Amino acid sequence: MQFYKHNFIGDDLNNCTVEWVISDTLEIYKNHLKNPTLHDWYYRDKKIDYFFNSTGYRSNDVADVDLDNYIVTTGCSNTVGVGLELEKTYSYLLSNKLNCDYYNLGLGASGIDVMVHNLIIWLNVVKKQPKAIVIQWPDYTRCAVIKGINSNIITRGIWNRDPNTEAFLVNGMDINFFYSRKIFAERLLKTIVSCPIINFNIGDQTPFSNENHIQGNVIDFARDLMHPGIESNKQFAETLYAEIDSRIR
Repeated sequence: MQFYKHNFIGDDLNNCTVEWVISDTLEIYKNHLKNPTLHDWYYRDKKIDYFFNSTGYRSNDVADVDLDNYIVTTGCSNTVGVGLELEKTYSYLLSNKLNCDYYNLGLGASGIDVMVHNLIIWLNVVKKQPKAIVIQWPDYTRCAVIKGINSNIITRGIWNRDPNTEAFLVNGMDINFFYSRKIFAERLLKTIVSCPIINFNIGDQTPFSNENHIQGNVIDFARDLMHPGIESNKQFAETLYAEIDSRIR
């Protein structure tokens, strides 16, 4: 990740289209092709194009978004839509159902800190607030750190096996740091956001809070066989649409 204009944090990939990202790699794909149980696999002959805009998001640039009629979605790789064609991501499907445009602030491996950072900047830079903001809360132990004089941003989480990170995660859980950070983030966003906020959790993730939230069930998998698949994203879009429609009607 890196800083962009207005201090948005975006993916290192920008102004480009690639076929493989994060866990959706060519090597993993080739291994899946060898699996005899996947002989009729949908993705055997499907190509996925991942377009990243000038700020490192899988979305159109802000200048190309209808800011009079749009929503914002944000989260981790589940919201990026890793392993899915753009047209099969829940952000794309949801915007179609709402008959509006959208901006996808999702970033792979990102945590609450990066997500809140980008949302606050969005609300200050883009003066017209969206119809709704969908917040797909990532694992609450993830965090971002800045390394080096070039301000390179890297993420830390349960996938790291170095002693310092492991100790930080254990201690953070023990002293309730991560849960507290969630609550601080929730209260901050509720204070500064005037449009409906839809709290969205995926799979077996612990709900963000005891308040209203949408729980998305994973019923199939994307091309990497790790992230939610086509049918899951359809279901996400249907459930989110019903919630948003009831709150903006």
